[in-house]
Amino acid sequence: MQLYPVDDPCRTLPWERLPRLVGLLEALAERPGIRRAAYAEGIVGRLFIAPDYPDLDLGGVTG
Repeated sequence: MQLYPVDDPCRTLPWERLPRLVGLLEALAERPGIRRAAYAEGIVGRLFIAPDYPDLDLGGVTG
């Protein structure tokens, strides 16, 4: 989600109505392999739901 623009429609999903998806994403975010991969990519903070946006030019990353 960090690569999507701040105004992307996915950011306003009704997360409270998607408890299984939220549970899955939270569980994935805690997995050591996921954390290592995110760290290697320079992604810090929350990964999937309400992500913390990196302080960089995303246009340079995504094209």
